[in-house]
Formats: sequence, C-alpha cells, structure tokens
Amino acid sequence: MRKVLVNKDGLAINAIEIEDGANWTPPDGCKLLDKSSSDKMNIGDTLIGNNIVKALIPTEDTSETDELEKIISKISDKNVQVIIRKIQDRGILPKASKE
Repeated sequence: MRKVLVNKDGLAINAIEIEDGANWTPPDGCKLLDKSSSDKMNIGDTLIGNNIVKALIPTEDTSETDELEKIISKISDKNVQVIIRKIQDRGILPKASKE
C-alpha cells in the first residue's frame, strides 16, 4: 500500500509502497502516515495537526512572454531576431511559451 513519509515539520517528503504490517522504521525525525492520511496527501503537501495543506504549484504567467514573441516576430531585421534569441537562450530574456 502507498504511505506518505513526513518530516518533523509535517512536510510530505516521500511516498512509498509498503506491505501492510511490514517492519520498517522511518528515518529519525520522520513518520509514516496511516493509509487514510496518505491517500489524501502528495509529496510537497504539509500536515498541520489533522489538517492537510496542499502544496501550491506555481503557474507561469506567459502573457508577457507571448507579447514579447509577437514583437520579435515583427522585427524585419533577421540579425536582431538572432541576437534576441541568443539572449533568450542565455536566460536574460524570457522565452515565449509554446502552444
């Protein structure tokens, strides 16, 4: 069965498959949650008391990069486009999102 391992702060740091009744001891400062709690948690979630706080997964705002891509595509000078792409490849400017 799947069980979640949490650290001393209640952060879910791993999910493991373990047989019911297996003799396994979690690392110091960690505990293995029961099946009921484990079924509701994923790695990155936090257990505070009996409450599960789901991990926030950031979403990327691509509106600015999409606008930048439109501007780049309108530049007629191919040399400038190449320079901008190289700057993007180095991470100095964001790349446009892929659709």
